[in-house]
Amino acid sequence: MICRRCEREIPDGSVTCSRCGMAQGRHMSREPTAITPKPRTWFTDPKSLMSVFGVILLMAATVFFGRDYQRNQHYKGIIDAYEAYLAIENDESLDPEELQKALDRLEYRGTRFIDLYPDDGRIDEILAMIKDSKNLIAEDEYDRLLREFLAQQQREHDEFFNELRDTARQTILSLTVVSPTGPNHIDHYGFAITWTNRSRKTISEIYFYVEGFYDGVTVPTASGQATVRGIVSEPRPAGYRTESHWRHIWSEPVSWVMLHGVHITYEDGTSITLPPDVLDAIWER
Repeated sequence: MICRRCEREIPDGSVTCSRCGMAQGRHMSREPTAITPKPRTWFTDPKSLMSVFGVILLMAATVFFGRDYQRNQHYKGIIDAYEAYLAIENDESLDPEELQKALDRLEYRGTRFIDLYPDDGRIDEILAMIKDSKNLIAEDEYDRLLREFLAQQQREHDEFFNELRDTARQTILSLTVVSPTGPNHIDHYGFAITWTNRSRKTISEIYFYVEGFYDGVTVPTASGQATVRGIVSEPRPAGYRTESHWRHIWSEPVSWVMLHGVHITYEDGTSITLPPDVLDAIWER
């Protein structure tokens, strides 16, 4: 019990307060009963509602500005990667194939950037530059491969004709005489060639390409051509020596003739051409 006057606790069994003497009864009361407040839910509490709204607003702002930040970081990453590529673009020690792969990866990243952020057109220019770089590398690589191919072709050509010069006189053809003839009874000039089939095959046809000169000046043929083709179409077996003549070729004086080329066709269907840089080696010494 509690004294209502002095609010002092009175032991059970006592009828008066030992401090103020208040008698037990209407002046005394039991301990007050605590009143439990009615609980509130988050949707009925204004503070809770404001907190939830604040969290939603913060999340929306984070998503909005975070996406923009991520987009800028993505774009910056592509720019940085492309600038890093430009720094090594002219390094000739690097494999062009590896450079192309690096640009392929950059192009893929740029394409993904456009897929994620179709409203951002900044990457279009970078993609165009990447494609231009890829084309330049491909063109440079093509030029390099073409140069290597042509150089290899030249080496093979030189090796072939060096070998041909060394062996033609013993295994293909040898020359003894190439000279003008005439004038004949109508003041026309011709030429004669003495040659030997040095191969092991029968020649079915042979062409000699010659040009006539007088005092160092080319003399055109009677038909107006600069070069004449002398043809021998009778078969010539291996080791056969032939003196071939062609008449009525020039209507003007010719002091000497130059052999420009020889084309030989064999009875087995094979053929060979001897160009000018080989002809000097097939003369019999």
